[in-house]
Order: sequence, then structure tokens, then C-alpha cells
Amino acid sequence: MSEKFADRVRASWAVLRGRAKAIGRKQRSGSIKKRGIDAAKMTGPNRLWSGSKGDANFDVTAGLVKSRSRSRDAYLNFPYIRQMVDRWVDGLVGNGLRPTPMSGDPKWDDRAWELWQKWEPVAVAGSDMGFYGAERLSMLHVANDGEILIRFRSRRFDDMPGLPPFKIQLVEPDLLPVEKNGTGRYGQIICGVELDGIGEVAAYHMLRRHPGATYQTGGFASSADTAAVPAAEIVHIYDTLRAGQVRGLPLTVPALLTAKQFHEMLDAILTGIESASMLVATVEGDSEDTVKPGINNPDDPNYTGNVATDATGAVVENLFPGLVSYLPEGKTITFNSAQMPSGVKEIVSTYLHMIAAAGGMSYHTVSGDMSDSSLAQARLGLNKERANLEHKRRFVLVPALSKIYRRFIDECVFAGLLESRPGMYQHSWSDPRVPLADELTDLKAAILKMQAGLVCRADVIESLGDDADVVTAAIAADNKLMDDLGIVSIGNPSRVTLSGSLQPGVLLDSTLQAPEKNSES
Repeated sequence: MSEKFADRVRASWAVLRGRAKAIGRKQRSGSIKKRGIDAAKMTGPNRLWSGSKGDANFDVTAGLVKSRSRSRDAYLNFPYIRQMVDRWVDGLVGNGLRPTPMSGDPKWDDRAWELWQKWEPVAVAGSDMGFYGAERLSMLHVANDGEILIRFRSRRFDDMPGLPPFKIQLVEPDLLPVEKNGTGRYGQIICGVELDGIGEVAAYHMLRRHPGATYQTGGFASSADTAAVPAAEIVHIYDTLRAGQVRGLPLTVPALLTAKQFHEMLDAILTGIESASMLVATVEGDSEDTVKPGINNPDDPNYTGNVATDATGAVVENLFPGLVSYLPEGKTITFNSAQMPSGVKEIVSTYLHMIAAAGGMSYHTVSGDMSDSSLAQARLGLNKERANLEHKRRFVLVPALSKIYRRFIDECVFAGLLESRPGMYQHSWSDPRVPLADELTDLKAAILKMQAGLVCRADVIESLGDDADVVTAAIAADNKLMDDLGIVSIGNPSRVTLSGSLQPGVLLDSTLQAPEKNSES
């Protein structure tokens, strides 16, 4: 038994070795192709798909000017692109992100906040929108243009008495020429941005006038007519997609072609609906050799006087409600039977899903259509949308705002409005107010989180877009007023529970004694 088993093993091993050798010969001869990455193959539908081998700035700036102009046009003319961009900006900044000084000295922080509140309404050069309005406009530019430049503008002390002597100026990215490349004072210039020897931004080479300004004379501005502005005077806001990138792409770029196709498709659908609503009548009769007559055509050589009449004998040519027509012999009328377009809702929904996905937004936010989902499903989409917006806020917007805040503190110290101290640049930015889809449920969940020790009250207040210190001070002042007037309000949780009953011990308060019972009763 053992010898037979060994013979079978040797025979099987010989067969396997023979097959392996055969496969090896075929692979060496090329008759069998090795397994590779399908997406990298240049066969079949992939043969015309060629990606770029350029660096980040080559790929980004290759079509930046054209994509920027198309993005602006789409925002003005395509309703759903405008909806997507506006909702993106709303979720990102709301009514503005506010700074909270956190130097560690409450008096110093209060003074800094007081100065900020006075400076904010007049912070923008040439505009009354205020700093919070500039936040919104800046992110609108980032969405439509891919980037925005904010330049610091110094002022004289007597121009802004009692305030830090500087303002910010919003500059369109058109003034930073993409075609400006070469060598500058500090190092290499890439797309108008000059980098020093260690890769830090040293200067921005900006045009002296807008290349598309309608008021200018002498033709368009040249990329050679630029001035180098130190990087310390510029805040450049854009979303970085690749390492080494110095310019930004519009948010709408992935959605532009889809939106244009969608817009053209809607025009075709509307044309089809208009065509379907038109009634066309075709009159048939006589031979091909004769003039094609109408229902009544006295110029027809075969005209016999037989005409179409209505019930009263009046000659008719047009159709109208209630008509009963008597046709002459040999005449027939055929009406068209146009069909209304079908499947429109599904096609529209598919396009809107693609547009929303391109901007990282929820379908329900972009379309406003809630007919096909429940509240729970819509909330799941909103959660993903808010996570995306939080990333953009934290890594794109807040670093730029912090640079402006540090300049604000420096100018206050320079003007003698604040004293220099350690930690004076420490601060935080509030979150925008987010409308709650189910306010009662969300607030109950927030209360449970506080009771479980997962979050503090300040976190809940700031998540709603308010300043915790301001809200706390307002509540304290309101409670003091209520106590002074002897009013027990459900808005004071130290005295009243959520269910409306008094907290234990409240009646022992001297101002809230229980009424004495009548001795005669």
C-alpha cells in the first residue's frame, strides 16, 4: 500500500511540475498577460483616458482662468449651482464666526473683546459690510473663484481714533496673475506667488489694476505690470487639494459640466412639453400632381366650390371649441398625437444628486426635495454635510481668520489700546448657528449629554452659534432681575425643574415664602 501511495504522489507531483513549467513558458512568451491595475490599462474604454503627470500647480492652473469664469457664470445663471454655493456658505460661516479672547486675564480679554466689537463694523475698506460680512463674501469667492486675497491696509491714528489703525481689503484673485512665473527677490515665482528658499510664501506679485476692469484705459493689464506685496500683508484663502499647491480651484468645478448638461436637458424638456401642447392638423386629398390645397383654397385649379362648413353653413378654416366641421368630398384631416416626456423626475433627481455630491452637500439641501425621504434619512445626509463643512471651516477658514485676529491684537498694542502680555494671541472662534431640523429632540439630547458629563454647557451654547460668555452673562442678569422682582420663571433651572415644578428648598427663600394659612380655616 505504501509503495503504491508513493507512486501516486510522485506521479501527481510530476503533473503539477509539468503544468507549472508550461505556464511559465507561456508567460515568458507573452501569450498570458500578467494581472495588473485595471484602471491603468490603455485598452477598451480606457484607451482615451490620459491623466496629467504635472505637479499640483500645473494641474490646478492649467484651466483656472476658464473654470473661474464659467463658475461665475454658472452661479449667476444656473439656479441649482447658486443654491449649492449659497447653502455651502451658509453652513460654513452663517452670520459670521466671532473670536473669543483667551489670554488668561479676564480683564484683558474683556478689553480686547470690547475693542473688537467697535472695530468690526468698520473693518472693511470701502464697504459697510463689517468683518462678519467680509467672512461671508470671502467664502463666496472661494466657492466661485477658488480663492480670495485679503490685504491689510494701515490707517492714520486720527482716521480711526480709539480703534486699531488698520482695515482689511478684499481683493479678487484675478489680480494675482496665473501666468506670472520666474524668479523674484526671495526665490521662485509660481503663478504669482513667490516662495523663499525653504518653501515659505514671501510675497504676492499683484497687478496694479484688475485685468477686466471696465473703467480702465489703455487695454488690459499685463502680467509684467505687477507689484510685490509682502506675504505678511496678505491673507490668501483657498482649499489645498495637493501638496505644494499655491492657488485654489472653485468649489463648483466638478459640477460645472453636469450643471450645464442639466440646464440644457431642462430646456429640451420644456421644449418637448410646449410641442406636446400644440395641436397640428394635416389636410390630405387630391393627387401629387396638383397643388396641395388647404381645406378651403379658391386658388386650387381643382377647386369645385365644395368647402368645409360648420353646422350653420359658415365656411371655416380654423379650429375652435365646439366646432362640428363638414368636409368636402376627398378631404381628410389628421391630427398629431405628441407624447409628453416621461421619466423626468428620475432624470432630474439623478442630476441633482450629482451636483450635490460635487459640492459635498446633501441632496435635500441642494434640491429642497423632501418627498422621497423621512426625517431620519434627511438627518443622516445633513450629518455628512456638516462634517464636510466642519473640515473646511477648521482647515481653510479659521487659520485665515486667526491671522487677521493676530494682526488686530498687534495693531491694538501698537496703538496703546492694549498692553502686551503673554498669551495675548490665544483665542477661539465660534461656530455658525445651525438651524435644528428637530429642535425638541436635539435639545433633549444636548441635556442628556450634559447630565452624562459628555459635554459642558459652554460647548452646547457654542454649537448653536452663540458666545457662551455672552449668553451666561445675559442669563445671570435676567435671573437677578427676576429675583429682585420676586418672579419665579421656568427659565431659571436653579428654582424650577424642566417639568415646571419648584426645585426643593425654593420655598424657604425669604423672597419666595409660602403664603400663611388663614387661622380661621
